[in-house]
Amino acid sequence: MQHKTRTKRKYCLTVLVAFSLASIPFNSPRPAKAAPLGFSVDVFPAPAPDALGSPSFSGWGANAINGLENGISSIGNPSTTPTAYFQKTTLNGRDNIISTFNSWKGLANPGTTFGPAFANEFGNRLHFGVHILGGGVKIRLSNIDFHMSSTDPGNTFAFDGSFTPADVYSPVRVGVDYGPDGVKGGGDDVRITSGPADQLVDEIIYVGAGNAISTDSAGCTSGSDQNKLDCTKTFYESLMPFSVSTTYLLFDDTRGEPLATGAATVDFVPPVPQSPWTSASSAATVDEDSLAKIELNDFVARLKTGQTGTVTLRYNITATRGIAAFCPASQSVVRVRFRDSDGSGTDEQVLFTIHQTDVVSGGNIIIFSFDSNASGLGGDVVFHTAIGMPTLDFDFAHNVYWIEAQVTRNNAAAFADIGSIDIWESAGTPCPTAAPTPAPLPPADPARKN
Repeated sequence: MQHKTRTKRKYCLTVLVAFSLASIPFNSPRPAKAAPLGFSVDVFPAPAPDALGSPSFSGWGANAINGLENGISSIGNPSTTPTAYFQKTTLNGRDNIISTFNSWKGLANPGTTFGPAFANEFGNRLHFGVHILGGGVKIRLSNIDFHMSSTDPGNTFAFDGSFTPADVYSPVRVGVDYGPDGVKGGGDDVRITSGPADQLVDEIIYVGAGNAISTDSAGCTSGSDQNKLDCTKTFYESLMPFSVSTTYLLFDDTRGEPLATGAATVDFVPPVPQSPWTSASSAATVDEDSLAKIELNDFVARLKTGQTGTVTLRYNITATRGIAAFCPASQSVVRVRFRDSDGSGTDEQVLFTIHQTDVVSGGNIIIFSFDSNASGLGGDVVFHTAIGMPTLDFDFAHNVYWIEAQVTRNNAAAFADIGSIDIWESAGTPCPTAAPTPAPLPPADPARKN
């Protein structure tokens, strides 16, 4: 396979293509262009054991091929075996670290932490599995290219690759020839798991290009094994939020314009704590001027059918463990589900602001704003998740907080909806642990006369 990688001085990546496996669509993969002539290229990301050292990678690969080929999103229990295949749309800072020492999900001594089955693992790597159908036209593995990129400022995960006739089919790059009848399952199918990549087939299942950050490439080389993993997690969090996307292109032998493409994206965000502040917009308080126009349905607030204009609603933010986790916090996460069918256009808009008021002196300070028109998402009829990571510290001892949201729709046939909002503190100085309540004194001895 021909490929090129971008090597960073401090955080070069360990990248795997020649022996990869994977699978799943981003929040359902961000939609790719429809393929002509019945071609289809479907991409499914999934975390995997590290192919360069894991004793369970081949087992994971078999599960990944099964899942990709048969539309199964989860095979096996990831709590009990590293060979489990499961599709993911979001990962956190511990989920995609590889190491030269035994680790799993960013934790050292995995046999103790996760169980004996994980004892010999060397971390985890994200793979973008792909399932390609020729739709009645023969295709070749050697006519596939891929492009991987990430949205962090340095495009840390940039990686491009191409298959050539010098590459080979394998147990993790499977071709299926439907035989003379041209129908899969007709009894004359031939599964191709070896031989040159220019063999003609009707279907290709590939566990995918893989990418991860190693402890060494993140510059985390000192201290204990766990110190190195924690350091790499911190490196990930310095980039968040960001996403990694991979696009596959299928060509004919002329390698002109691609016959079809498919893509998927995985978002990297801090893990959600046990108790974030969260609210469905249907549970918010509606401004009295909006009551006649607003519709509250499931978790969503929107304008009623046929209505145009703007509706306003407000949410009271209350203290939870997740939104008051640090003293002080240096970073928080604000996550919203919304729909805006004209994207950056101005006819439809979902807008909300977080406000802060001092309980003694009053005031009204806007500490965070979200505008769907500036989010880079939307422009279609599906819901999207936007994630912001502002420098916010929620101090409920001295302030109250609330959200004011507006949903605008100027075209009655368009879509503008606000769904759930979640907020939590993600980094900072841990709050001091409260001193334990002293045990009650034992009752005094009864008076006695000696």
